[in-house]
Amino acid sequence: MQIAKTVRSLASLLPHPKTLMVLARKSLFVMRTPRKIGPHQILRSVLMAACEGNSHFRGIAQAFSSLAGEKVSRQAVFERLSHEAAPSFFASALREVLDGQARRLGALAGSRFASALERARGVFGRLLIEDGSVVPLHRSLAEKLPGSVNQHGCAAALRLRWALDFLSGKTLDAELHPWRENDLSTCFDLLGLVREGDLLVRDMGYFCLEAFHEIARRGAWFLTRLPEGTVIGEPAGGDLDLVRILRAARRGGGATVDRVVRVGRATPVEGRLVAFKIDAPKAAQRRRKLRRTLRGRGLLPRQRDLDLCDWVVVFTNVGADRLDAESLAQLYRARWMVEIFFKGLKSGQGLEATSARRTNENTVQCLVYARMILGVISLNLWRIMTALVNPESARGDGERGAGRPGEMRTVGPLKVFESLPALLLAAFRGGPGGRRFAEEIARLAHHATAEKRNRPSLDQLVFALLA
Repeated sequence: MQIAKTVRSLASLLPHPKTLMVLARKSLFVMRTPRKIGPHQILRSVLMAACEGNSHFRGIAQAFSSLAGEKVSRQAVFERLSHEAAPSFFASALREVLDGQARRLGALAGSRFASALERARGVFGRLLIEDGSVVPLHRSLAEKLPGSVNQHGCAAALRLRWALDFLSGKTLDAELHPWRENDLSTCFDLLGLVREGDLLVRDMGYFCLEAFHEIARRGAWFLTRLPEGTVIGEPAGGDLDLVRILRAARRGGGATVDRVVRVGRATPVEGRLVAFKIDAPKAAQRRRKLRRTLRGRGLLPRQRDLDLCDWVVVFTNVGADRLDAESLAQLYRARWMVEIFFKGLKSGQGLEATSARRTNENTVQCLVYARMILGVISLNLWRIMTALVNPESARGDGERGAGRPGEMRTVGPLKVFESLPALLLAAFRGGPGGRRFAEEIARLAHHATAEKRNRPSLDQLVFALLA
């Protein structure tokens, strides 16, 4: 029932035109009621052009013509997207989509993850997740949106950030920022919004001991991956060898390590180190990636590096009396939703191809925000497809779907991000909707888990469904 309701609610996909008009007026993108091109039409046209891979003024004008039934010039599109208030309108539209869609992301998870979330609700006020990604731009924008500098001059780039409360779905930050604000230099930015009782889940790029001290001073908690080479010691003094600890746990048949440690030297932070063993296929994939990376440098991996590929190691100030190691491992999974979001935008939906076009600084920001809107919708549909192939998990009866015993069937997110724009394009044009839309998502979900040698490509099935 939950899946069916979510699919039906996604049929509209975008905020109501009246809501978009209010956002356009607040951002000063619209000063009076437009006679021909309304804010909802320009937003939908940009999204349609992005789905078609035609993120340029002519392509957007053609999308508008097919949507509204009347022609519009690319000069008219240029005037609206180059308006100084256009990025603010698209940013507010993204926030509206995030507020409507992000609340559903945790509702379709497996039972272990859902139970960990329920425990977190009773322990923490909010579960804050943040991550970012860099988008290269056309070199002509280097003066307005500067990026890295090398012997060939200054490049152009933007930095995407998404920070949200996973428990409520409320977005804290979904803006574009200057490229030169890297993860480490921005690790204190979100701390101004951290309240007592919050749990902040972060990637290794934000690992900063001073930031951990500040989080603890505010009466909040943190959960982060532990970077390789970090100094680890006993609380009373003396260094620890992490690899030796993990090897001992593996020989003893253990899948989890949980102990109190001290991290860092100059300004050490005392907390809890939790290491959990990952699945063998995933560990083998990580070892292959490590070997491939080192081979490009003419190096061979060390045995300790190969051993670390079997584990995920996190560091937190959450005590064992508040949350057990298994729950911490499940909560850290929530961060992968944001990871998949950025990976899907760049590898699955061609964000960099869109942003690399020669245009003005306002238009390129509008195009990036539009891609982020598509990414959020695609992320929801991917979650729905995963739940559809694991009906027992979606109902809360267990964790395993209808696949082999003990196996959680998964739908590849990047392939979904690649194939869903065609389906979203049809939805933006007014169809399919309702039951047809739900049936197509279900067919795509089961198809994406089939044996690759015995199926056509997922793209072929998408276009066959829309024919």
